[in-house]
Amino acid sequence: MRKDDSDRAGPSTWYTLGEVRDSNFILLDVGEQPDGRYTIRDGYNEAFPDPAYCRKIADSFGEFLAGALRSGERWFWLRDSE
Repeated sequence: MRKDDSDRAGPSTWYTLGEVRDSNFILLDVGEQPDGRYTIRDGYNEAFPDPAYCRKIADSFGEFLAGALRSGERWFWLRDSE
């Protein structure tokens, strides 16, 4: 995400999967594996790499992809109340 292979580039367990329209990124977190699946995080660009601002948005890539496909181009990982 920061094109820097050092600790300044965030946790070594986070991998960039892609960039979204708002210049943030989708991150795969291989440091967490609930139920044998890796979690997906919002790579919030302005506060990266602080984990408090790069919150979990899906429990697995499958959950993330399903949300993205049914989103109608809305922010699919956010609840309607947010």
